[in-house]
Order: sequence, then structure tokens, then C-alpha cells
Amino acid sequence: IYAYKSDVVADISIKKVLETFYDTARCKEWVKDLVDVQEHPCNAKFGKCLPREKVIVQQYKLTHVIPGVKNRQFVSRRYATHDWRKKSETVVFQSLTSNEGDEDYPVCRGCIRGFINSTEWVFTELPGDETRIELSSVVDPLGSLSSRLTNFYQKGWSGDTISGLIKASKARGDNRTSIWDELELTSVIADE
Repeated sequence: IYAYKSDVVADISIKKVLETFYDTARCKEWVKDLVDVQEHPCNAKFGKCLPREKVIVQQYKLTHVIPGVKNRQFVSRRYATHDWRKKSETVVFQSLTSNEGDEDYPVCRGCIRGFINSTEWVFTELPGDETRIELSSVVDPLGSLSSRLTNFYQKGWSGDTISGLIKASKARGDNRTSIWDELELTSVIADE
């Protein structure tokens, strides 16, 4: 299985992009083939919790790609770091190790639990209200899918998902305080 990376510069502010990205309840609108998602607090029994860490349970529909193929479910830790010098936010998804989350997050009916080796999003603020969005992903859907089919699917998934994120971000009408505002406020307080 190959790692795939997409890199796009979008004419939208990082604030809007991150508002959309962190709105877990609405990510089914822009993540390709995502049919269910749940966000849970970090669970310390799986290791030390990082700041802003969450457990994310995602279910992807694959039956329309290949009839008869079971949907895939992923249970991962999502954590983020912020680099003020680069004006960037990095968000990483990594699966819990095998069987780690089975008791707390059972495999959905008719699904196979896949494994996210690493999915990394990097959002960088650019001049002129633009945002660079980078997505690299190495995911093993497990089960009987061939690596050739997996690679073909993943190659298109990253670009389609970034395009969906940009479109959903531009469509947002609300201007509530975003994670970016909270990070800026934290930085100001820390600098005092």
C-alpha cells in the first residue's frame, strides 16, 4: 500500500477551513464516502492523552465502489499541534492498535475494521486569505481488497476529500469563534 499526498492552495481563510474541519458532526458532508462518524473524549487507557486529542470512529461505504465489499470502520486517535512560526496546524489520525478499541468501540455490523497507519493534514495560513491544505495518508482497509484496488481508491480519495472540504468551508455561513481564534488567544496569553 502506497502513501498518497495531495497539496492544494485554496482561496479561503484558514479560520473557515478549520471551522469546517473540526465540525465533526458535519464532516460527512465533505469527506468522500464517509457515512458515519463519532467523536469521543480521549481515553487514557490507550495511553497518555495529548492536548486536544479525541477518539474518532469513522465508517466508510465501499459497496458502491465494488458490489459485495463490506464497509470499513476506523477507530483512531486524532491529535493536533500548532506551529505559530509557520502559521500552521497539523492534525494526525492514527488507529488504535489491534483490539485496543474493540471493547469501547465495537466493530459496526457488516463492517471490517481497517487500520490507519497515519493520516496527516497540514493547514498553513498564506497571505491574502489563502490556505495551503496538505493531506497524506497511509491506510490499510484490511479484508480481501487487493493492494492495487486499495491504492487506486486512496489516490482519488485524498483529492476528492480536500475538494469537498474547500467547498464545504466556502458554503459555511456562520462566523462563530473558531479553533483558530482560540489558538490565537492562547498564544497572546502565553506571550504576556
